[in-house]
Amino acid sequence: MALIIEDGTGKADAQSYISWVDVVAFWASRNVDLSPITEAEGEAACIDASESADVLWGGDLRGVRATAAQVFAFPRKDASYDSGESITGVPPMWIRAVAMLTRTALDGSVIPEKSPLDGGRAVKKITEKADIFSTTVEYADKGSYIDDDPYPKVTGVVRPLLNSTYSDGGSATSGATFGLAGDSTFDGFVPGMFSYPE
Repeated sequence: MALIIEDGTGKADAQSYISWVDVVAFWASRNVDLSPITEAEGEAACIDASESADVLWGGDLRGVRATAAQVFAFPRKDASYDSGESITGVPPMWIRAVAMLTRTALDGSVIPEKSPLDGGRAVKKITEKADIFSTTVEYADKGSYIDDDPYPKVTGVVRPLLNSTYSDGGSATSGATFGLAGDSTFDGFVPGMFSYPE
């Protein structure tokens, strides 16, 4: 199957920002051999990486989508770099970022399912008592940390395309709310609320 590549024209049927052949070449130039991967596996990874890039950073890109019909976040209109130069088509740095994410996609989904409590040390168990304001948190074993920005190198590549208000990490779960002691607006943090294991 040949992927339909977004070439900067705003295709309504695009499947990926990059072809599998280009991903193989990208990683070969970094001394990584992807030849054992089948074309079908590679193309599925290209699709996952392209969709994931849009989910991870698409909402923080400068400008707006060029057309309502396009599938992906690029091309953009009313977008420019800090230098004032217009961002046109699909910028090479975005394609590079998708190539980087494609290798991750080969090992599984780029965006794993996470709970609103993820961040910092992984939470293993939460116990709440409704009769009094009491919460006990049990953390996963030491070393079980979840990075706020799971792809800092890739974020660095796309940073020139992002709004100046972008902050690393947590964007997929920022503002997530969940109930605690009947409060539906509780944002998950109260200083001194949790006691941390030694």
